[in-house]
Amino acid sequence: MNDDRSPSTDRRFRSFSIEKRPFRRVIPGLVYLVCCLAVAAHLSAPAHAQTHPSAASPLSQKKILILHAHEANVPVFVETDAGLSATLESGGISGLNQFFETLDLRRNPLPEDRKLLVEVMRLRYSHRKFDMIITMFPEALEFVLNDCVDILPHVPILALYLPENFTLPKADRPIVGHSARTDITGTFEVALKLVPRAKHVYVVAGVHELDRRMEDRARRELKKWEGRLEFHYLSSMPFEDMAATISAAPPDSLVLALVVSHDMAGTLYTSVKVAQRLSQVSGAPVFGLLKAALGQGIAGGSLIDFERIGNGAGRLALNILRGAEAPGNTPAVPDVPPVPMFDWRQLKHWKLDVDALPKGSIVVNRQFTLWDWRYYLIGTAVFCSVESVLVLVLIIQRRRAKAHERALQENERMLRQNRNDLRELTGRLISAHEEEKSYLARELHDDLTQRLAVLSMNAERLEQRFRNSAEPAQRFRNSAEPAREEIHDLKNELIRLSLDVHNLARRLHPSILDDLGLVRAIESECAAFLEREGVSINFEHENVSNIIEKDIALSLYRIVQEGLRNISKHACAGHVSVSLYGSDQDMLLSIQDDGIGFDLAESKAAAGIGLLSLRERARLINSELSVSSQPGGGTVITIRVPSGLEG
Repeated sequence: MNDDRSPSTDRRFRSFSIEKRPFRRVIPGLVYLVCCLAVAAHLSAPAHAQTHPSAASPLSQKKILILHAHEANVPVFVETDAGLSATLESGGISGLNQFFETLDLRRNPLPEDRKLLVEVMRLRYSHRKFDMIITMFPEALEFVLNDCVDILPHVPILALYLPENFTLPKADRPIVGHSARTDITGTFEVALKLVPRAKHVYVVAGVHELDRRMEDRARRELKKWEGRLEFHYLSSMPFEDMAATISAAPPDSLVLALVVSHDMAGTLYTSVKVAQRLSQVSGAPVFGLLKAALGQGIAGGSLIDFERIGNGAGRLALNILRGAEAPGNTPAVPDVPPVPMFDWRQLKHWKLDVDALPKGSIVVNRQFTLWDWRYYLIGTAVFCSVESVLVLVLIIQRRRAKAHERALQENERMLRQNRNDLRELTGRLISAHEEEKSYLARELHDDLTQRLAVLSMNAERLEQRFRNSAEPAQRFRNSAEPAREEIHDLKNELIRLSLDVHNLARRLHPSILDDLGLVRAIESECAAFLEREGVSINFEHENVSNIIEKDIALSLYRIVQEGLRNISKHACAGHVSVSLYGSDQDMLLSIQDDGIGFDLAESKAAAGIGLLSLRERARLINSELSVSSQPGGGTVITIRVPSGLEG
C-alpha cells in the first residue's frame, strides 16, 4: 500500500458504469434515462445518511483507538477513516468514543522521537480503557506491541494494511490481520487491451518494504509477458531519474505505477504526487493501482478504494465488539476487491478505446455534450422498433452460432479421423519397414552367408593340402610357402566377411529375438555394446515372461538399440544401466546413463530423429515413454508397456 499524502484526494467524481451491449450506437433510451435518474438520485443522497441507533445501544460506551503509522493527511488514512468512522457511528459508536492518533513514525524515526511519542501516548491514554485498537500499517502494530505494552495492555487489535503474507507476532491479545488486495494482473491486462501495440513497459516502484513486496509480486505476475514485451523496472534509481527515463520512452510504451512511498534517495512521495509528475513527463499512458491517483494523471486500472476497506473494517470491528465473532477465530477483514476505474480525460488524451474497458468499469470526469445524448433521444423514439430488431438479430445470431458450432464439431471429427489415419499409416510404415528388413536378413543369412562359409571351408582344405604336402624338390617348397600364406589370409578375411554379414543380418532383423526371446536379445545387445564401446553396462531383469507379443518385443528391443546408439554417440557416459521388470499389469523398461545429459526444452524445440523414433515406437504399442535429463546429470529413458502376452 502507498503512504500517500494529499488532502486533495478526498474528492467526489461524477461517474458512470460502462457495460458492453450489442448495437451500442442505438441504446434503448427510455431504459437508460430511467437508470440515469436512479443513479443521480442515489448520488444526490447524503453520503452518510444512516439511521442512527438510540443512545441505549449496547455499543454506545465502547471506545476505539485508531492509530495511523504515518502522517494524518495521507489519502490512505483520510479515506479509510471516513469509511471506518461512518460505519462505526452507524453501529452505535459515537465520534466522541473514536480516538484517532497520528504516530508520524516515518518523519520522526529517531529513538528520542519514539520515547517522546511513548510519553505522549502515556499521558493521553493510560487512564482510558479501550475496547479495541485499529492500527494502520505494520509500523503502528509494532509500536503498540513493543512500546505501549503497559499503556494499552491486552486490548484486541485489528491490524490494517499489513504486507502480503505477513506473519502476525505472538502477543497476549487477539490480533486480526488484514492485507489490501491489489490486482496487478488485472490492471496490466486492461492496459494491454487499451495499448495493444505496446512493446515497452516501465514499472515505477519505491524501496519501502511494502513497495519492494509490491514490486516482487509484480515481477512474478508479469513474468509470463516477458517473451513479447520488454520490461524496465526503475526502483533502483531516484524518482526524478525514473521520470527522466520515462520522458525518453519510445511511443510504443506504457507505464505501470505501483507504489512509491520513498525512493532510493530517501525522498518521500505519494501516489498523487507520483501520478502528477509522471503525467507531466510521460509520452505514454500511465496506469496505477490506487484510486487516490485517479484524476491526477493516471489513465486508470483495477484500483483499491480505501474508503470501502474502511467500511469493511468497521463492520468487522462492530461484530467483534458485539460478541458475534471472537477476535481469535475471526477471518481477515472482508475481502474488498479492486474496482476497474478510469479517467475519461486521460482516455481521450491518449486516444484509448473506451469500448475496450472491462464490463462494469467506472469512468470519472466524463464530459457530456448534447451530441453525446443524440443516440439516447433517437433510442427513445424508436424503442419498440429496436427491440424487435434486436430479437430478430438474436434469433439470427443464435442460428448462426448453432451452424458454426456444428461446423466446428464436424471439423473436430475430421481432425480426429485424420489423426487416427495418420497413426495407422505410421504404424503400417514401421511394420512394412520391419518386414522388409526381415526379408533382407533372411536373404543375407540363407544365401550370402552360406556361400561365404563354403568359400571359407574350401580355402581351409586348400591350406591343409599344402601343409601336408611332402614334395622333396626345393622348388616346390619355395613356391608352396607363399601360396600357403596367401590362402591363410584369404581364409581369415572370408571369416571376417562372414561375421560382418551375420552382424548386418542381425541388425536388420534380430533373429535372436525370435529364437531366444527378449531378455536374451537385450543381453546380447548389451554385450555387443560393451565390446564395441568399452563402456561399463549392467542389465537387470525380473519377472519377464517368455511369451510376449512380437510387436511389443520388437519395439522394446529397437528402443534399447536406439537408446544405446544415442549413448555411444552423444552421452560420453562411463556407466550404463538397463533394466526390464514385468508384472501382471505392465512391463517397465529403463535405460540410464551417467553422461553429460542435455536440455529437454531445447531438445523439444529441435527434436532429433533418435527421440522421435523412440516416441513413435512407444506410441505404436500404446505405452508411456518419459525422458528425464539435465546438463551434467545424465539421462533416464523409461517406458511403461501394458501387459501384452500372446494368448
